[in-house]
Amino acid sequence: MKITAKLYLPSAAKMIKNCGLDKGGKVQKYIDQFVLEQSEPYIPHKTGNLVTSGTNATKIGSGQVIWDSPYAHYMYEGLLMVSPSTGSSWAKKDEQKVYKEPPTKLNYHSGDDNRKEKWFDRMMIDRKEELIKGCQKIVDGDG
Repeated sequence: MKITAKLYLPSAAKMIKNCGLDKGGKVQKYIDQFVLEQSEPYIPHKTGNLVTSGTNATKIGSGQVIWDSPYAHYMYEGLLMVSPSTGSSWAKKDEQKVYKEPPTKLNYHSGDDNRKEKWFDRMMIDRKEELIKGCQKIVDGDG
């Protein structure tokens, strides 16, 4: 006895979309939201403006989480930046600061030792497996 069968598969683009892996799809939205929410306990927090800048500047699903404040880079790197003309941590209007030599670490005063530099990197070390599992659930159709 001979059996003949034909298998019809949707296009690769359709399968990618069905799994939520398309550009701006469910997986990307999950990742962006996860990064914002899970980074919050690691971000220096004096006024809350740095945390809020991430929420306001990030378009969920874009694949880019952005903390948009004048001091975001400075706080992320955790190194003192100074005026090149005066050496002060206060710079003149429109003056570009430079890293102090020798490099000097910032002292964070948030009352929480976890709220300091490199918040994304440290969050990913702690929460990477949770992120991967959440993405897998979406791909599997459970999320």
